[in-house]
Amino acid sequence: MVAVVAAVSLSILSGFYIDILWFRELRLSSVFWTVFWTRLSLAVAFGFAFFLLLYANLLIARRIRPRYRVYSAEEEYVERYRVAFEPYARWVLPAVALVFALFSATGVSTQWEAFRLWRVADEVSFGVVDPLFQRDVAFYVLSFPFQRFVQTWLFSSLVVVTLVTAGAHYLWGGIRYRAVGERVTPQVKAHLSVLLGLLFLVRAWGYRLGQFELLVSPRGTVTGASYTDVTAQLPALTILFVIA
Repeated sequence: MVAVVAAVSLSILSGFYIDILWFRELRLSSVFWTVFWTRLSLAVAFGFAFFLLLYANLLIARRIRPRYRVYSAEEEYVERYRVAFEPYARWVLPAVALVFALFSATGVSTQWEAFRLWRVADEVSFGVVDPLFQRDVAFYVLSFPFQRFVQTWLFSSLVVVTLVTAGAHYLWGGIRYRAVGERVTPQVKAHLSVLLGLLFLVRAWGYRLGQFELLVSPRGTVTGASYTDVTAQLPALTILFVIA
């Protein structure tokens, strides 16, 4: 196992060093380090944001757990897991959030170019506006790609956080599938409702971006909004945006 890790690490480091030498030979070391720090900053920022989001919700789930509940015979095994887990919750919760955050940060660094373009979007104007939304074309080239990425990442992150949080509520007895009376406590309903509400808000943002996406759609004979996109797809996205 150690040999495999060492071999992979050496392979990564060797490729990294070769890239440094290549850019140095071209006298473009500043370009290499700009890309490197941008990729690293994106991975750290998005990973840290996911960590805080998940860890905060896990802490809330633990805080609002029911103190006293009668478990059925089928749920006694869950209670045994909870009792065994509880003494280590202080360390397990951040560890779980950290593992999920590492997975969440994977692939974010590939969006470094979209991020760099988004940063200068307010400073650049192409002087040409689209006929549908009256926006400068620079928006679709510089700002839109990164906004779409952030919306997609945020939506998928909230889905994961909601599922993990629901699992935590089940572990702590806030959700019970075989309960005779109340299966979900009011506190858990409120907590999960907030997360679901955030999901719908982010989805509404996605529908709004979907309207702009019609202007760069590759469907049809040419790139852009076709007659069907304008007369059918655009009103449908507007209705979905309002509903969400």
